[in-house]
Amino acid sequence: MLMNKKGMSHHIEMVISFVIFIGFVFFVLIFVKPHESVYLTGSIVEGVHYNFVEYVSTDYTKIFVSVNSSNLANDCFELDLPEELLKYGGENTLVKKYDGSGEYGSMYDTILSVTNKENTSYYVFVSDDFEDDVITGPCSPAVVYRFGGVLNERVVSMEKMESLKAEYFEDNDEIKSKLAIPDVFEFAIDSEIISIEKVIPEDVEVFTRDYVERVLLSDGSTKFVRFTVKVWR
Repeated sequence: MLMNKKGMSHHIEMVISFVIFIGFVFFVLIFVKPHESVYLTGSIVEGVHYNFVEYVSTDYTKIFVSVNSSNLANDCFELDLPEELLKYGGENTLVKKYDGSGEYGSMYDTILSVTNKENTSYYVFVSDDFEDDVITGPCSPAVVYRFGGVLNERVVSMEKMESLKAEYFEDNDEIKSKLAIPDVFEFAIDSEIISIEKVIPEDVEVFTRDYVERVLLSDGSTKFVRFTVKVWR
């Protein structure tokens, strides 16, 4: 069956339009490469998160100790913490009662000194984030005691994040260099406990991703916090 001129003309226009469209798609994929741009930016977000966590992490140990201090001659007692409990070493400590209240001790080498002998159960927190008190003594050696659960892990440090925030606003280029972020990119990190973020231009596309990290607070406790990492250029 023969096609009339009008139908043939319409058919040719469709073919030409399709060819032009395919040519445009190939141009975008080959020269603009949006898929590579998205992939690259996503990789940068992952890199920012990884380097951020490495930069602000600290060693953290938590030990439960139960002591019979009823027959001690002095107001404080001391005991030797086995080195195998202290995976990361360290001497800067917080000693708190079982309910988390008070600060009662310090450590020198592996010798733990505790000033409150009225209590029987303590948590010992060890990290470079803490400022150790000095107990002059004299302290009686504890004879009857036992260790409970021990936790050794790397956690994100609130103290180090505060320092990073100061660096971020004082010398952004320097902190980008430390976190291995390419010059063409900018970044920000936001959470419920800290915001490390400058004003983001309205005319840029921002790539974001959420991560959950365990954070060490100044009182020795830890909490899980959701961080949003933002990258743009």
